[in-house]
Amino acid sequence: MEKKYNVALVGLGPHAKRVYMHFLKNLGVKPKLIFDLESQRIEIEKYLEKEKIESKIVIIPDSERDLSQFSEATENKIKSELTDKKITHVIISTEPLSHLVYCNICLDLQLNILLDKPIAAIADVSTSIENAEKLLHIQKKLVERYEKIKMNTKFIIQVQRRWHPGYKYIFEKLKIEMAKYSIPITNIEVYHCDGKWHMPSEYPKLVNHPYKHGYGKLMHSGYHFVDLLTQLVSLNNKYTHHGHDKVTVYSNFTRPSDVIFQINDESRNKLFKSTLFEKKASDIDLSKYGEVDVSSSIKFTKGANIVTIAQLNLLQTGFSRRGWMCLPKDAYKGNGRVRHERINIQIGPIMNIQVHSYQAYEIKDRDIYGKNDVGSVEHFEIHIFRNTDLIGGVPHEKINISDLYDKKHISDFIGYNEQARKKAVEEFLFDNDKKTSSIEDHNDSVQLLSAIYKTLSRDYLGEDPIWEYNKKNSNIF
Repeated sequence: MEKKYNVALVGLGPHAKRVYMHFLKNLGVKPKLIFDLESQRIEIEKYLEKEKIESKIVIIPDSERDLSQFSEATENKIKSELTDKKITHVIISTEPLSHLVYCNICLDLQLNILLDKPIAAIADVSTSIENAEKLLHIQKKLVERYEKIKMNTKFIIQVQRRWHPGYKYIFEKLKIEMAKYSIPITNIEVYHCDGKWHMPSEYPKLVNHPYKHGYGKLMHSGYHFVDLLTQLVSLNNKYTHHGHDKVTVYSNFTRPSDVIFQINDESRNKLFKSTLFEKKASDIDLSKYGEVDVSSSIKFTKGANIVTIAQLNLLQTGFSRRGWMCLPKDAYKGNGRVRHERINIQIGPIMNIQVHSYQAYEIKDRDIYGKNDVGSVEHFEIHIFRNTDLIGGVPHEKINISDLYDKKHISDFIGYNEQARKKAVEEFLFDNDKKTSSIEDHNDSVQLLSAIYKTLSRDYLGEDPIWEYNKKNSNIF
């Protein structure tokens, strides 16, 4: 297996350690190369020694961090290392600002790519319409380059809900009824909350999931749900006669300065029962920092008629388990972060499908609260309501995630979302014919992401936070 699949990992941060290194080890695949910054060298060496992993570390200068183009010397060094080790598959798990430069190098060498979401990031994308537009041009260029070599390579985007058994089950149920009656999805509500709460002085210092580059929630976990929404809406075109030709987006959102206003010094004093609260440094301007919470109302129309109305509510400062002032060592998953996820899908008057997934405990408590009931770490249930007089079946059906996925037979279980990520890794490495989440299948998702960012930028510029686009006048895709 190792001889056939020579893997390189770009970026060994908290996510890569928890997901990619965990599953690669269980799949019997050791990365030949690990690329990371000079500032991370000691930490990576300690990690590899502890895990007894013999991978060569390739160091990138910190001065070239987050660049869209490396120096000629650094690019040649990376290409030389990839070639010398006969690398066939590259997993890119860096800060999104660095995605583009590594993707281009891999495309130059015609290597298989597994790329963490989002596909790419641009600084100040929430305050500049021009920068928000660049997301589309990056996507177009990457797709054009990949199309020339796609017969022999893969370019997969890691959005694990495309492999998630719960969502796959829902999509199959929708396809059947939509095709049978030619009724589109008429209304969708998508809600997700990370439970991430930061103290004022932390915002400028954040390295993982930062805001200082001018983007936030949408580029963090938010892209998963932008993609989920576009995947759902795409069913209208595939299984009914109601495909849309125009999209209108209106958004409201908060930035870190709003969060600090909402929960001010007085509130923090009362909550933490301490006068040693943290204050925002007076010389730090947070006005161009990225979005924390986003609420978008999206209308999909065909001609003069509405096909689907969607609500996309993506939060990071909702319910959290953080009850401490200082950041813990594990600030990625051990800082009070809990997930609330809710999806509500209407097929007119004939069917309603809902997803409810609510954590009250952090993932570190999985051994104690790892069941599937409400509040537990692995809670995920599907409710299906049917107009039985018209379409038959039962009026209400409840499906637990455990009904679809028996974790008793999984030796490396660390969560259902993570198992979906493992499916993505397995497909990437071992299934040459399958491309569940190929980059060209993300055109609609990137276009909607760009449009939402344009509404945020318009708001920043003092204009109405609305943007619309249609397929007739789009010269991007």
